[in-house]
Amino acid sequence: RVLPKIADIGGKDPDHIVELCNEVVLEGHSVLLFCSSRKGCESTAKHIAKYLKVANVGSKEGSEFRDAASAVEALKRCPAGLDPVLEETLPFGVAYHHAGLTVEERDIVETCYRKGLVRVLTATSTLAAGVNLPARRVIFRQPRIGRDFIDGTRYRQMAGRAGRTGIDTKGESILVCRPEEVKRITGIVRSDCPPLQSCLSEDKNGMTHAIMEVVAGGIVQTASDIHRYVRCTLLNSTKSFDDVVKSAQDSLRWLCHKRFVEWNNDTKIYSTTPLGRASFGSSLNPEESLVGYFLLYVFFIFH
Repeated sequence: RVLPKIADIGGKDPDHIVELCNEVVLEGHSVLLFCSSRKGCESTAKHIAKYLKVANVGSKEGSEFRDAASAVEALKRCPAGLDPVLEETLPFGVAYHHAGLTVEERDIVETCYRKGLVRVLTATSTLAAGVNLPARRVIFRQPRIGRDFIDGTRYRQMAGRAGRTGIDTKGESILVCRPEEVKRITGIVRSDCPPLQSCLSEDKNGMTHAIMEVVAGGIVQTASDIHRYVRCTLLNSTKSFDDVVKSAQDSLRWLCHKRFVEWNNDTKIYSTTPLGRASFGSSLNPEESLVGYFLLYVFFIFH
């Protein structure tokens, strides 16, 4: 369909981004707008907040924030202080999300989005990888992630936020591009999905990190638990079961040797050590954790 330019909203917006957001928000739904850079997220959020017709969006029942003002007050209490862009955009149901926000700021923005206080969220591709925030409409501001042209896998991952089963009845994905990019974009959108590959087979870190997490989470405690766990992995469907079990056992022995995990002869179970729990809590893989542990050790020795 042809989207007409509405004179009284949008400002200098040749791509009609404000109109694309406005028609969804007026129907009571949410929009995820992916930008190629952090700066683009912030400037786009400010632009949309300036022209979006719906202001003072109310929260859903059960939200810890009654309105935008209470969310702004929560942001003021963050260690980094109140972000000036969020202060400007939140009252109009608009926010941004990228890796430059602190953990506390991201939690507040995500809560506001889930509860309906934020109806338009501009974001970088990091949101698509790590946070479950669905929308009625997903918009790609540019066909790029950073400086790289988007590929089919990333496009599907990001566009898949729209119309999640059990959350919404339909979803839309709109990708804004230049006329000379249309042919390339069409090929990407219509391309086949690449074959799935298990991240456990990429290198030793993949399996070791996975075993570390399932031991820390209490999923694997005994030798028989390892067999049950590896049967549920994608790797088990592509390699022999014995090979996968051996890889998991090798990783477990390495974790014990490096004192991430210990075996209790009395209870006959594996459990994490303080180092293992610290590694698990940090989300670093075990080898990265060893580097961090060594640097901290050196720091305390010489200071």
